[in-house]
Amino acid sequence: MEKTDIQFEIEGITVNCRAVGILFNNNKILFQKRQKDNFWALPGGKISIMEKGYHAVKRELNEELGINLDPQIPNDLLDVKENFFEYEGKKFHEFIFIYSMELPKNSDILFHDESFVGAEKGKDLVFKWLDKEQILSENIAPNFMVNDLIDYIDGCHKNKKYMRTMRRK
Repeated sequence: MEKTDIQFEIEGITVNCRAVGILFNNNKILFQKRQKDNFWALPGGKISIMEKGYHAVKRELNEELGINLDPQIPNDLLDVKENFFEYEGKKFHEFIFIYSMELPKNSDILFHDESFVGAEKGKDLVFKWLDKEQILSENIAPNFMVNDLIDYIDGCHKNKKYMRTMRRK
């Protein structure tokens, strides 16, 4: 049975639930964008009905990057953010569930220095590891998360087990 994403329309506004992962590597965070877009976002995607958020982000990483993460192992829920934006002429009200994620230590994705194309056909997704300076200078969506992401990098740099920086600021 195919799952249905949590996305619906009310009074001309699209409401959706999205799960994203913060993947940290050498003081950088992984971001994605569609080739046509001028902004970067954390990797992830929509949550399906009756799907846990961490299952959704692991499913999306598997589809988009070809990474097989054990869907039964929960990752830390760092925060839930609410985002209002317009995209391609449509208004959105989005709930974002943000998880800290760990890649397998031998994952090829960890060794990319430049941007690289994702594994999912037809999505035209590009991925890139961004450091603090790049996060501050690039167009990040949603942009209100930039300071939280910088705090996350600083916390991980000081303490490898640091995982809860973004919690309820």
